[in-house]
Amino acid sequence: MGNKFLGINFGVDALDIVEVEKSNIIRNYRVAYETEGQESNIVEVTDEIKLTALLQKTIRTNNIETRDVIAALPSEDVLLRSFLIPQVSKTEMQSAIEFESRKFIPFKLEEIYFDFATQKLKDPKAARLKCSFAGMKKTILDKFQYILEQSNLRILYLEPVSFSLLRLFLFKKVIKPDETIAIVEVSAERGSICIIERGFPQLIRDFKFRHLGSDPRGADMVSLISRLKNEIHVSFDYYSRQFSDSSVNKIFFHSKEDTSEMLGNLKNEIDTPIELITNTLEITDDFDLGSFKAYGSTLRQSFRSQSDINLYRKRDVLEEKPRDFSEDEPIDYQIVIRVGIFAVAFIVLILLSNFVRGFSVSSKLKKIESLKSQLDPKYAMANIKQLERLKTEFEKKLKVFEELHFDRSITPILNSLVHLMPDGVWISELNYGESTGALAFEINGYAYLEDEPEQLNAINNFLSLVKNNTEFKTKFKSIVLSNISQAAIEQWRVSKFLIKCK
Repeated sequence: MGNKFLGINFGVDALDIVEVEKSNIIRNYRVAYETEGQESNIVEVTDEIKLTALLQKTIRTNNIETRDVIAALPSEDVLLRSFLIPQVSKTEMQSAIEFESRKFIPFKLEEIYFDFATQKLKDPKAARLKCSFAGMKKTILDKFQYILEQSNLRILYLEPVSFSLLRLFLFKKVIKPDETIAIVEVSAERGSICIIERGFPQLIRDFKFRHLGSDPRGADMVSLISRLKNEIHVSFDYYSRQFSDSSVNKIFFHSKEDTSEMLGNLKNEIDTPIELITNTLEITDDFDLGSFKAYGSTLRQSFRSQSDINLYRKRDVLEEKPRDFSEDEPIDYQIVIRVGIFAVAFIVLILLSNFVRGFSVSSKLKKIESLKSQLDPKYAMANIKQLERLKTEFEKKLKVFEELHFDRSITPILNSLVHLMPDGVWISELNYGESTGALAFEINGYAYLEDEPEQLNAINNFLSLVKNNTEFKTKFKSIVLSNISQAAIEQWRVSKFLIKCK
């Protein structure tokens, strides 16, 4: 691991990439997501493939050679909880937190990747810890892991974006570790509120606005400001009910719209001091808030905070502590004698068993010799390897007869498959058989186009055509893109794929 790192922020409307060396920014990129005129019919893997293609193209176009990456993940997918546990030893910590967290999360703990941070409470009555718990559903986090790994990047950490921004504030000494602040972000279409108490986000709320339209200073702007004030009040009220001993000291505000009117209205309605993030972080057109979030994620290599969370640890399985055999224990000689007697008896039984088995095998061999004379001469004179080959050939022929009923059902599928192939896609292998009493069908293939990201789009197109084909839809309940990877055929870079139909 070198001194260079990539920070990636998966923003709402763009991908932000920052390359740093020893906490110093070398380069930064902002790549807007591509939008389509109509919704795609492909589901499940479409977003991952498109985002992977966009990231791969950015890395290749800009000759980015750094491979160690720390990624900031969208806050809307993050689950935050805070609860109290008794003060326990380090070996018992995770067991206690796993037990307690099951009371506060809305689904099974086995369905999420999670991490936590703890703080000691000054409570004279009982020794307790405050646990701040952060998690993300495995299905969602696996998507981001897939995007990064398919782009040939080595993942160091995956953390919610609010932690990245918090670390940047602490690094630049914008806030103190014991402060309670709120970060409010607003665009024309959506907003988010994050309340951070003593170095750990306690509340994250994302909400959507109706689009402002052509006149951002008209009625739409009035509606937006009214909705924003209501969301802030609701968030603050909820926080004060949950944490009655704490209050928000300052609001850090950022908006992509005209901030002057918003800020004036908010200051009149809300007593809490408000500060623009634009002024605090010196945001410019070349380095906006998304870039700062990506930069904040890379700082965990040089700046540690008490609330560092790493969802890439995948702490969903308890590790058993090995037993410590360093202390000498007294020898119980009675146990030693009993074990010795048992071992001798066991050895005698094994010897008797081998003798009986040998006698039985000898009898079977004599019987086989007597039957050998009744065989066809070409089989009687064959050695063991020749007999095994004959057996294999017989089983292959037998299997053909057993699977004839599948041949009749597979013919229409093969006929239709010929007409579904888009340009640049070809099939290398087809496999079919029976799975739990139903027909199972696999399509292995490759895609090649001069523009490498277009190979992924061609595979998506092929998958969509297969899913919408009448023959496939009537015979299979599930049609999924099981695997996709990069490969090389001579000097050409191609995309290899596997589609499973069940």
